Amino acid sequence: MNAALCVSTSPYVLAVDSDGQCDPKDFWPVWELREQFDLIIGWRVNRADPLVRKMMSKSFHLLHRCLFGTWLHDPSCPYVLMNRSIIDTIVPKLGLLCEGYWWEFAAHAMKLGVKIGEVPDHHRLRASGSTVVYKPTCIPGIAWRNGVGLLKIWLHRSPQSTRI
Repeated sequence: MNAALCVSTSPYVLAVDSDGQCDPKDFWPVWELREQFDLIIGWRVNRADPLVRKMMSKSFHLLHRCLFGTWLHDPSCPYVLMNRSIIDTIVPKLGLLCEGYWWEFAAHAMKLGVKIGEVPDHHRLRASGSTVVYKPTCIPGIAWRNGVGLLKIWLHRSPQSTRI
């Protein structure tokens, strides 16, 4: 993801997972807010993931909130529109959360005081494929690596983002 964002040249970049869970119809409300916010993050309304995945996400969200004061509904939502300055500022800082890219992205944005907007993402069942990351045997390692990564980001605190 970092390489793709770094080579992009457009003033705005939309990142969306390719598994069909994000509804393309949700693009227009996101696009309409592009001049009001530097970063617009979706939040999965009626998230269509298995219960275990939702529980993992809720737990990590609690840690994210404790460390960064996160007011975002869904810091890991893969429906993200960002302007060029956000890419140039945040992407070079990334690399601590292997399986939690958007968690890390949101943490840095919160720390840097980025003006963030949220838009509902009408989450759908996965249209194709399956996760290869969140297998039961991998979950303890993922939780440990990403928890430690968030703590490292938190240790280098700065002001939190503006919510409007």
